[in-house]
Amino acid sequence: MANINLRVPARPEFIGVVKSTTTSVIGLTELAFEAVENWHEGIVEAFSLVINHQPDQGEVQITFSIETASLTVKISGPTGSAADYMDKVVCKWGWDILNASLPGSTAEISPDGAITITLSSLVVASA
Repeated sequence: MANINLRVPARPEFIGVVKSTTTSVIGLTELAFEAVENWHEGIVEAFSLVINHQPDQGEVQITFSIETASLTVKISGPTGSAADYMDKVVCKWGWDILNASLPGSTAEISPDGAITITLSSLVVASA
């Protein structure tokens, strides 16, 4: 098992760094090539959800855990008003996209309003 940690400012312009890192991490697995686009869509939605309150400061912590038969990514955002946001229609729409891309994704909201989203995928080798 390998863990890779990434910290980026909680600002939308850093999604490219997160997507690039995700692509690199997927390259270390045996995920099928077709899974890359699903992961990109899932990462974009998850990143958007954890920075939903557009903080002026704060960071997003991303932990990639690579195991023999799976890839798990935990994305934790800064504190904020996540609980209120999660009930809004735009958030539910984003959550639908996230679950369509990476079924079985989960979210937790801490008492201080920080949201942590966990994305998982079984490794399926390319043919």
